[in-house]
Amino acid sequence: MKPMMFAAVLVGVLHPTPSPEVPPVGDSIYGRVTAVQRADQVVFAHAAGPYNLRIAGVVVPEDTQSAWVAAEFVRGLVLNRDVSMRMEGGRLVGPL
Repeated sequence: MKPMMFAAVLVGVLHPTPSPEVPPVGDSIYGRVTAVQRADQVVFAHAAGPYNLRIAGVVVPEDTQSAWVAAEFVRGLVLNRDVSMRMEGGRLVGPL
């Protein structure tokens, strides 16, 4: 299954309850961040498959060194952690 791109908000959770369905706007699903591609883009592993998520509200610095530092900061926060994803606006950007 190809990853899909969503604008999303990630929130750390202690005891996620996985759901195999993609939620309607405003609902949450639970999974694990398996990769951080940029400071504003992560791979979210879910029972329905992987999703490439853009984290709402994160602006990646234009400077290459600062962008790398920002991505490392996000990796430290969410990489290999259980999180919930909530749709922000519900707009599917499309399959990648």
